[in-house]
This record gives sequence, C-alpha cells and structure tokens, in this order.
Amino acid sequence: MRNGRTDITEFQIPAGKVYLSPMIDCLDGKVISWSIGTRQDAGLVNTMLDATIETVARNSKRPVVHSDRGATSPSFLPPPLADAGITKPEASSLKNK
Repeated sequence: MRNGRTDITEFQIPAGKVYLSPMIDCLDGKVISWSIGTRQDAGLVNTMLDATIETVARNSKRPVVHSDRGATSPSFLPPPLADAGITKPEASSLKNK
C-alpha cells in the first residue's frame, strides 16, 4: 500500500446501527484493514489503524493516509503511526483537490 483512504460508514440493521471503518488501498481498491463496532468513536478508528500498522510494517514503503478528518480522526499522527512510517498529506496539497 502506497496510498490509503479511510472513512466511517454507518449501516442500519434490525439490531441497530453498526459502523465500518476500513483502510482502502487507492491503487487497487483492496481492503488493507477494517474494524466494525456499534459506536462511532476513536476506538473504532484506532483498532483499524493498529491493523493497518501491522500490515504495512511488513512493507518497506511509506504510505500516505487520506481521511475526511472527521470527529473521530486525530488532527495529528499518533506516535505508532509515525513510527510505522505512515504520513498524512500536506494541508497545502489538499486545497487544490
């Protein structure tokens, strides 16, 4: 994975709401990691990011992660992500997209 995208999707099922937080490879559309839960919170995202770190740690490439920076997404890169070599795009590069 060189570039990944993430977001949270809400599903309404008979038992209530469930939330899916995947990491998608921008190149081939494959799911790199995911988590699912009944709460849309940082724990849902962190579980997915931990699984992403495990996957990309076996790879020498340094991926860039794109998100919509919602309420459950940190505005900074937590140390485990930075240590794994995961980066966020520069803010200036996002203005023109």
